[in-house]
Amino acid sequence: MDHVRVFNEWWAQNGDGIDISASSNVLLYQCTVNAGDDAICMKSSGALPDGPALHDVIIAGCTVGRAHSGFVIGSNTDGGMHNIFVSDCTFTGTDIGLRFKSNMGRGGLVDKIYIDNIHMQNIVHEAVLFDTYYENMEAGVERDPNRPKPEDKTPEFRDFYISHVYCIGAKTGISITGLPQMPVSDIRFDTLEIKAEKGLVATQAKAIKLHKVNFIVQDQQQIQSDKTAQIIIED
Repeated sequence: MDHVRVFNEWWAQNGDGIDISASSNVLLYQCTVNAGDDAICMKSSGALPDGPALHDVIIAGCTVGRAHSGFVIGSNTDGGMHNIFVSDCTFTGTDIGLRFKSNMGRGGLVDKIYIDNIHMQNIVHEAVLFDTYYENMEAGVERDPNRPKPEDKTPEFRDFYISHVYCIGAKTGISITGLPQMPVSDIRFDTLEIKAEKGLVATQAKAIKLHKVNFIVQDQQQIQSDKTAQIIIED
């Protein structure tokens, strides 16, 4: 799919721009998206016996303006995902730039994600967000008893390679929140420059590697993590 322009009104609930779900060998090139919800979103439900339901996807040269997030994985990831490549994209004024979200009962293995050359400015919240505590259920809505129990499907995010990301303006540069039983793990950031109020905030994370990562922050402490987060700074 190339040269696509998507415009959803800002007030459109669940108004994603482009959703790619349970597919393989997908190319999304030079698309422009404004959305009431997430702009370009990867979804995967229903695990296959021979591998992940979503795999081998290339997204390149895309531009996102107003949206909840620029590029998104989740929240339903129970079908599994791998071999997703994102490059040469620009996000301006989105709520979140790169967003990876899932939660218990909706999660699966997401790995081999490659992201390179992303330019952002005026991001409202996080430039990069990992969150496996994400829950998107309306208040007062009871859980369907036929749905899997939360403990049946645990999100696992690992083996992400994020490089050459440049952001001018965000509340937080990178935020990582994993689960105690399944930390976000093996994430490598290489050559990032992010101007934000805060740098890196992490909990329940393992083997988070930073190479040539520069936070230009208002807080003097660039990295805020607790004892459940393993941050490795490489020369």
